[in-house]
Amino acid sequence: MGAPDPTAGFVAVMTCSDADKAYPFVAGSDLRIALPYVDPESLRWHCRRAATYDDRSQQIAREMAYLFSKV
Repeated sequence: MGAPDPTAGFVAVMTCSDADKAYPFVAGSDLRIALPYVDPESLRWHCRRAATYDDRSQQIAREMAYLFSKV
């Protein structure tokens, strides 16, 4: 079983635009950052879906690395 969700001393990173709107406040977080991404699942270009997921993963990795270098 994994560790329980933290109740204090953490950074909340909201990556889903729906979550960003649904959770404008995250109890216990020291910092709340919104980095919303469009879900590739919503794209209609099925032949490019795998490449789109790869591109999105790379984008998230770059932005998280930058974010963590600043926090």
